[in-house]
Amino acid sequence: MNTKRLVITTVGTSLIDKMKMPGELDIRGLQKKLPNVLSDAQDPKNSTLSKDIEQACGKMAADTALERFVNDNLLVDQAAVRLKKLNPDNDRYAAPAEIASLWALNARFLKQGQPGMSKKNGDRVVLLYSQTPEGVFCARCLQIYLSRHSGLAYCDWTTDVKRIEGLQAEGQDAYNNWDKAVKSLATLLREQLKRADNEKYQVWLNITGGYKGITPFSSLLGLLNGIPVVYLYETSEGLIHLPQIPLQLDAESYALNSHLIHIVLNGGGTPEDVGLPKNLHACIEQSGGSWKPTIWGELLEALSEREGRVGGARIMAQNYWTNQALRSEVLGRARHVAEYLRVECKTPHMVSHGREHLGRLLEFVDEIFIPILNHEKSCSDGQRTFTCADLYAFVSCVWLHDIGHISGRLCKYGYKKVIVTPAVIRDLHHLLGEQRMLDEGRSRFAFASQDSVNVVAKVSAYHRYAMPMHCSDDPYEYEKNYYDVPRISITEPPPVQMCFQHNGEALPVKIRFLAALARVVDACDVQKRRAGAPFYQQWRQMVREQDIEAEQERLNLYKTDFANIKDLCNNDSASEVLDRILNDLQARIDFTQTHEVHFEKHNQVERVWWQQREEFVDKEGNYHFSIVIQQTKLEDARQTRREDKPPATAGLAQTYFKESGNECQRLMNEIEKYLPNSLALSLTCKIKAIQKEIKLFVGYLSSKCANDKLSDPEEAMYSSLIVRLVAFDIVKEYAKVHAILNENKLFLDAIELRWGENRCNPTQISLQAKHGNGKLAGG
Repeated sequence: MNTKRLVITTVGTSLIDKMKMPGELDIRGLQKKLPNVLSDAQDPKNSTLSKDIEQACGKMAADTALERFVNDNLLVDQAAVRLKKLNPDNDRYAAPAEIASLWALNARFLKQGQPGMSKKNGDRVVLLYSQTPEGVFCARCLQIYLSRHSGLAYCDWTTDVKRIEGLQAEGQDAYNNWDKAVKSLATLLREQLKRADNEKYQVWLNITGGYKGITPFSSLLGLLNGIPVVYLYETSEGLIHLPQIPLQLDAESYALNSHLIHIVLNGGGTPEDVGLPKNLHACIEQSGGSWKPTIWGELLEALSEREGRVGGARIMAQNYWTNQALRSEVLGRARHVAEYLRVECKTPHMVSHGREHLGRLLEFVDEIFIPILNHEKSCSDGQRTFTCADLYAFVSCVWLHDIGHISGRLCKYGYKKVIVTPAVIRDLHHLLGEQRMLDEGRSRFAFASQDSVNVVAKVSAYHRYAMPMHCSDDPYEYEKNYYDVPRISITEPPPVQMCFQHNGEALPVKIRFLAALARVVDACDVQKRRAGAPFYQQWRQMVREQDIEAEQERLNLYKTDFANIKDLCNNDSASEVLDRILNDLQARIDFTQTHEVHFEKHNQVERVWWQQREEFVDKEGNYHFSIVIQQTKLEDARQTRREDKPPATAGLAQTYFKESGNECQRLMNEIEKYLPNSLALSLTCKIKAIQKEIKLFVGYLSSKCANDKLSDPEEAMYSSLIVRLVAFDIVKEYAKVHAILNENKLFLDAIELRWGENRCNPTQISLQAKHGNGKLAGG
């Protein structure tokens, strides 16, 4: 438990008030009068100090006061001399509210058997003052008292004294700036909480001083964030400790709909346009013609991120569906699928393909579809980029595109055995999902008709990158091994359009367009949350190790038996069959081992999202978007890395690039632009000397990152390399389908890479490349 404390204290003007009081205080409930060492009456040489302070403050603005009082100032020095006379044992009622409450908090700690407040303990006080000259003056005097004349805690003016912007006690500005003041208070509290986490402080919120109109908000913010809140009533001897109550903001509801709020903030429509629930309208407000987050929106955003909330499974805003019967059917389908994938998935070695993954894909869909649909809301259904039938097919595809991970048969391709090998299931999950939809679409997945099943199954079948999207593409060919799947060859791209019947009407669906978009959207869900909670990763690690051990034993047994069989067999074809079986066993082992790379890749990416470009709709009516990839924070990257071994990156190049030679060399040249020259040169020499693929480059870098004594630049460089490879993966996906998307007026202009909340400067990956090839722009 943290022992050093960070006491956040709101500042009022009780210091000036105590100076104006008589030399003796008549406290209600006490039988005697008490001396007031702060009173003007107790200081004959400066008997007009309080009036001088008020006159000086009345002639200057808050910013002027900040400059005047922080530097050498006679009034501040004279007030500080009086504060120095305060004695915790005798001057409880004479002291300003802020100091008296800190004394009481110290007494509380001692009474509970804890160490008292002290600089020796590392305790620190943060002062939050109003945007007024009086607020500046009192905060400066209190800071001098704490730093020079008291051993209670550290308090540095540059790091521990903060102004609540917009907080004024009276006048028209107080009313006009009230929202600004509350927002500033919440921002300051959030900053101090983050500081406490980073520097290992125990946080307390002292609301005794300060403008009373802000007290309810400071109390509420403290309680919502789980901070102990204390208050010293004027005549009480001890602190009032506000009890923790079961009060919380609806972070779950916010997380389920946060992407809709981002769409509004990004200019994609009003809260009503995007279907934002009414209870979340208070999270945003309109200001100056644009939408901005309110204090509650910022608080919920921070809370949602801190708790690691995942996206929700939304089915688009209701007012964009021209056919509510189709929307109701899709909602029913969502309920049928539920946790189906999580329970039945036969590829536990991989990142999650369950509800959270589907929910995030639906967020991507909303981020693209809603701004376009809102811009086209005056168009008829048939004139829209996405008709209601397109929405029906695409949302259904998002829900069902990964059901092939639960295995199955490929009767459509003449193979009736159940496929059980994880590597084969992974490679053929798009066709296995298509088959399962065709077989069970109406009985299990709530489709109203078989022709609607056919439409969704076709889009899902072509969501995998290897499937041909153009007539000129190479055919999709598959023959994994001898006994686990037949040879499959698909040469035809998906049809441009298919129809399904609904209430006697044929509804057309843009099959090729939706399949192309599905591939890019699916490629975007590469982020830390998809790797699952720690318990899931532990379970997956256990399964993976058991599978590797079992397959290795099987391989060793087969090797011994097959060696004897080969001696008895002079048939070359039989020997070839045996070799293929052995190779397959080795491939199964390699599959489970290399998926450590898959998790490492996801763990480096905090978040991926789509946002519309500034020139969202150009003169020709095309829609422009970018994809933002936010790298994980450095400390998170350290936590997710296993301590007993370096990241498994041996197969990283194979994960991204089937090519070798010139392609890998070209990519390496691009990546080197982002690396320190010395390290880049040494790695380049290593690659060129032995003429190996880029995986050696990545492997060498990862082995350096396994060193416990790594410096931050090396750690950051490793994470940055992973994220750039993720970005390049999306670029390559888009390069194969961009012509189809562009034909439908949808343009993806750039990928922006960010570290935390800041853009990597200047790191943009251009996607408008010649001949459909992605190109990394120099940084």
